[in-house]
Amino acid sequence: MNALKMFVIICLAILLLLVFLDNKKLTKANATLTLVNKTLKDNEQMRVEIDKGQIIVLNRTQNVGGGDSKQETEKRAIYTPPEGQAVISQDISGKVTITNKNKGFCLNPAISGQAATDGEFSVGLNVRLFFWNRWGGGVGVNTKLKPFAFIDCRIDDYVKFARNTTVGVFYDGSAGVFIGVFF
Repeated sequence: MNALKMFVIICLAILLLLVFLDNKKLTKANATLTLVNKTLKDNEQMRVEIDKGQIIVLNRTQNVGGGDSKQETEKRAIYTPPEGQAVISQDISGKVTITNKNKGFCLNPAISGQAATDGEFSVGLNVRLFFWNRWGGGVGVNTKLKPFAFIDCRIDDYVKFARNTTVGVFYDGSAGVFIGVFF
């Protein structure tokens, strides 16, 4: 029983650490990008590249005096959760617009393992109903046939081998922590 309480306390501490750490610091390593040979070809006016959480817009502009053209580079670090999407569009004048949908509603089913503070382990099926960047929340039912609500955070950016995995807290009459994997 003491080992279970210690496990729950450690999981809550890790979750709180993820909450209070600055998101920019965690993704700074992913957002760095070296522009090696990132130049436009002679026949290209513009190119948009997406690489490691960054969108790079390469654009050729003409000098006013009619001289040689110059190349401008714009970099934007973005995080788009799997539930969201990034749309890159260009208007007639050549201006590139990047729209990042990183919050909204979704229906993502998952299976989760749960450890409650009352000492019981259970497995549950849950559905993520909303998301905001890495964070989300939803409802589910566990093997005790108890409905529960949860708040979770995707950890695949922090733990590279844990694809589509979340860690969170839940409440089904007693609080606890869980680890979920999306289908």
